[in-house]
Amino acid sequence: MRGFMSFLFWLLKKGAAALGVFLREIFRGILLMPGIVRKPSVLGRCLLTAHLAQITVVLVIVGMASFVPAAVDAQLEKLYPPTTVRMIFGLRTNTMPHPRLDQQKKLARHILWAGSGSLIVCLFLLHVPRAVNRTTALARRRESEADVLLDSEPSASALLYAAALSLAVEPDYEKTLNGKLLIAKERVRELNQAKGASAEKAIGPAPASQTVDLPGTSQEVFNQKRGAAATLETCPSAAAVVGPDGRYCIRHEIGRGAMGIVFRAYDSVLARDVALKQLPDSMSHDEKLAMRFQQEARTLARLNHPNIVHVYDFVEQNGQCWIAMELVEGEELDALLRKKGPLPIHEAVRLIVQLAEALAYAHEHGVVHRDVKPANIFVTGEGLLKIGDFGLAKLAQSSLHTHTGTVLGSPAYMSPEQAEGKEADSRSDIYAFGVTVYKILSGHLPFTGGLETVIVQKLTREPPSLRGRNDQIPEQLDELVLQMLAKDPEKRPNGMRACLTELQAFADLSEGLEESGKRASFAQQIQGSTDSNVEPGGAG
Repeated sequence: MRGFMSFLFWLLKKGAAALGVFLREIFRGILLMPGIVRKPSVLGRCLLTAHLAQITVVLVIVGMASFVPAAVDAQLEKLYPPTTVRMIFGLRTNTMPHPRLDQQKKLARHILWAGSGSLIVCLFLLHVPRAVNRTTALARRRESEADVLLDSEPSASALLYAAALSLAVEPDYEKTLNGKLLIAKERVRELNQAKGASAEKAIGPAPASQTVDLPGTSQEVFNQKRGAAATLETCPSAAAVVGPDGRYCIRHEIGRGAMGIVFRAYDSVLARDVALKQLPDSMSHDEKLAMRFQQEARTLARLNHPNIVHVYDFVEQNGQCWIAMELVEGEELDALLRKKGPLPIHEAVRLIVQLAEALAYAHEHGVVHRDVKPANIFVTGEGLLKIGDFGLAKLAQSSLHTHTGTVLGSPAYMSPEQAEGKEADSRSDIYAFGVTVYKILSGHLPFTGGLETVIVQKLTREPPSLRGRNDQIPEQLDELVLQMLAKDPEKRPNGMRACLTELQAFADLSEGLEESGKRASFAQQIQGSTDSNVEPGGAG
């Protein structure tokens, strides 16, 4: 008897140990599943090699389609036999199925399917750790091959590291491979630079590229660079790839500010360079704000205008939000004004009209910029103006949890109502547009000083006349700009389209005078023409 009890205890102990191993492997499989789902190649290998789970699936399907339900029904009929009812004073009997039999049959089928499904899932999860071990071993072989080729063939080494990364599931190993992949890409970049230097000796130096630091905004402006179509070799400095299937390959940072960091990136699907903006953590880590930004990005993507930086895509990856935009080849207007000072009137009016067209188009599509200023405006070498960062100021304000009485934005360009913490609308854009026009034409801001000084001036003083700074500016244009800068939003022009209508008249006359060589007399000659053609505040 004692021997039997010892054997029974040993058997229970072994069973408990086996059950512990079984549950531990299943739990490990559950922990590995998020990483496997992110790697289609690993998931495919797990599904194809889970033979025990596959056999169980076949047996369950065959059994449930043939003999199992019948066998279960037979046992249930024994447990719930028919009931006999005597009728007509016991002279006649009537046999009826047990009232609970049908319910029990349905319950049994649900239990069979649920149990079979659970068994299949458990068998698959039990297989996952073994499959991951095999794919990790394969990844390590790829890694070893890449290590050997790193110095002699860095491009092939980078491809092997990328292949190993596609098979790696465990986070620590992924970090190791990412680090090695970056080293390989850096080697490729150095090799290409060496090749480019030797080539320049024969063909001469390439045009210098200019990048502008953008305080408080993104920087999407570059002078055009020479280069072949981007491949792994031409995108070696990327710190990461972003988007589904690594669509966007980051090349290098080109600017940063309050609205995030902007990178030059290569879109591998459409084979073009884009500006890829990484939003600040304050935006990305707020789930509701990230959702709002995605909705805002969809709205902005529908804005299709030659003077608006086009929004291509929105990406949310690893808790970080990105937006892919048109990469503008040109110069920031703020930098242009610092370099040149006030622009000639004919050139200034041409840019101002383009800006007015962009804002009028956006307003008519229900989009308010809220942060119009030269730092968000870009001018290409062909004289094409583009404005970007639509709607980001409002989202940045939400990310800071601002409230009434809180000021956010560029104090020199914000409207008096924004300075008081009120909600901005299209009339606020008109005010900021007026300040921008003032800066373009005169090279100065209407109000200067620190934040508090500028806000007090906006609320208590009238802006100085443009003609006091530049007597070449026509009186009607001066009056229009001052009307845009009215403290009361109701006294500003009736919409951006009205501003555009008046500005277009100046632009048409400016072009005519430019062609006839009468630029110097522009202010005098425009007086009579605009008196008959333009009425300030007219409807557009």
